[in-house]
Amino acid sequence: PVGSEMETPCAPGTYNALERQERCTKCAEGTYQDEERATACMGCIPGSYCPAGSSTSLPCPSGTHQDPSLEIMTSAEQCIDCKAGSSCSVGSPAPFPCAPGTYADSDRQAICTSCESGKYQDEPGQTVCRTCVPGYYCKEGGSAQVPCPAGTYSPETGLKDVGRCMDVAAGFWAPLGSAQPKECPPTGFRCPGRAFDKKAYGGEPILVDAGSAREKMTLEQDVKRVSGELVLDAAVESFDE
Repeated sequence: PVGSEMETPCAPGTYNALERQERCTKCAEGTYQDEERATACMGCIPGSYCPAGSSTSLPCPSGTHQDPSLEIMTSAEQCIDCKAGSSCSVGSPAPFPCAPGTYADSDRQAICTSCESGKYQDEPGQTVCRTCVPGYYCKEGGSAQVPCPAGTYSPETGLKDVGRCMDVAAGFWAPLGSAQPKECPPTGFRCPGRAFDKKAYGGEPILVDAGSAREKMTLEQDVKRVSGELVLDAAVESFDE
């Protein structure tokens, strides 16, 4: 100013681009300057607003984001609410869709919520999670259903962990992701149950080898022959009397 013995540096939020100026100029709306002695101001950071004379770029509050229809933003009221299915942290230039395994069921959310145990979400930008179907379980924050292991099953919906999948009993088997166990084929296979099956662990019927099958057939034939002979002997003795 007039009569100054020393120059006065321009304060943050102001600038002077020319020499021999009496006063510094405020940064225009949509710009800011955070240092002294500046000769220009900088454009507002995306996701922020800058009223005239700003010494910093002011971020949009959490749950809101920059209005893409405006060239400059000068107040927090111009920030737009994040829509359901997305989140906005402080200073967001745009909404961020909720990642798979998370959701946002209302507007103006700073972060998305993880799906609870027993539910999942395999798509981004969703407002709800899906319930796990029978034969599968879902951990917290799951982006996919996890199948019950082979040899186990579950008829329940919303299963929360693998410990709730039940072992198949003797005479049954179950492939991966089973809601119900399957009966063992009547011939040519055996199904000892998961607890006693050290080969397939109840995940598939075990083929009976040819030798065992022949032994079983011979044994059955012997039993039938002996039974027939016992019936015949009883009949002859009755006739002699």
